[in-house]
Amino acid sequence: MELDQVATLGIVDIASSHEIWKNFIGSGIHLQELKLDLITTSSVDYLLSYSGLKKLRLTVTGLESDNRERADLFFNKCLVNHADTLEELILIACEEGPWNFCSNNSRSIAKCTKLKFLAMNLFLETSPRHWDFCYADVVVSRSLTMFCCPITLS
Repeated sequence: MELDQVATLGIVDIASSHEIWKNFIGSGIHLQELKLDLITTSSVDYLLSYSGLKKLRLTVTGLESDNRERADLFFNKCLVNHADTLEELILIACEEGPWNFCSNNSRSIAKCTKLKFLAMNLFLETSPRHWDFCYADVVVSRSLTMFCCPITLS
């Protein structure tokens, strides 16, 4: 199989994926499905380099979960870049922060007109911080199947 025919890629636990994204950009490889457990500057650059992604799964952990600049770039540029083709978006943020569904990124998600499945943590911006239980919220719009993972507030 030729590398330029690759349509799906999952990258898990790779310390430095910079060269992979650099080569994909240079080779004009346009993935249709992508699964990442780390969102890096290089992967963001790759997502900005083309349009046409259909399925995207991101897991945001640790220091990345609080990276507002990268989250804003992802939602306002990368996501919008693929808005006409994206059918599935799964974005799992392990902590409350800019990667959760909230008013800051809802407009960009709404531009994804072909979206059939959305899974994200829901950040209730007006929620009291003294709640001490887990909850799961469901967001439904345009007949989409969407769910949010439980978040513990304390």
